[in-house]
Amino acid sequence: MDLDDIEDCYLIFFIALGIKLGELLGVPGKAVGPQIIAFNVRKLLRTGLRKGLQKVLMKAGGQRLARKLTERAMMRLLVPGINVPIAYVFNSAFTKLVLRVADRKMRQRGRVVQPLVRLYKREPRLDKLFAVKVLISVVEAGDPEEWAEGQLDALRYCQGALSLSDDDLMKLETYFDREMGQVLSEGPSLSAKAATDLCELAMVISVLYPDDSHDLAYATAIRKISERSEKPSGVASIMLDIQKLRSGMGMK
Repeated sequence: MDLDDIEDCYLIFFIALGIKLGELLGVPGKAVGPQIIAFNVRKLLRTGLRKGLQKVLMKAGGQRLARKLTERAMMRLLVPGINVPIAYVFNSAFTKLVLRVADRKMRQRGRVVQPLVRLYKREPRLDKLFAVKVLISVVEAGDPEEWAEGQLDALRYCQGALSLSDDDLMKLETYFDREMGQVLSEGPSLSAKAATDLCELAMVISVLYPDDSHDLAYATAIRKISERSEKPSGVASIMLDIQKLRSGMGMK
């Protein structure tokens, strides 16, 4: 994790906030829990457990010690001893849940950023807005009226990785109605490996849509990028790659 990366800082903050919310959610359980436990422990003591424990203590420490084992003393000993493990299990389970969500988010961001970084290492003079223009064209090919939350997140990941300002993103408004062929014709010629990286990036953002209803449209747009790679792929092959990637990323 990079403390200079605003996405990492937000992630750390939200993890901390999630755990804090878990502690707050645990307050009713910690308040009510001991009362329920106390009720059941008291019933248990009155069924003969206390007398049995007194006999054991009498043999070990004498009658004087056994007399000190009153019901109130037993409650003070048993209730916290039972309540602490319950609180531990609750807090541990909630923390693990929060961290699983954080882990999934970080993996998702990694799948977006990795091909993006490779692309700009191969093509250092490439306009920083070019890759984002391509991603917009891919998503718009599917459903221009409804971007999925994951696709919006991917756009933010690219913005952070490329250090784009809000003013930079404002320049992209006119690209929401341009087809892939037009976007590619406005950009420079790419090396075959750079085109492969761009194809991977485009497939990742396709996978972030919650279902496969737009896979054909996405694959049709990505094929135009693939034509510039070392091994151009057809629409059917790209759709299959998208499905494999979706499975690998744990998407539906």
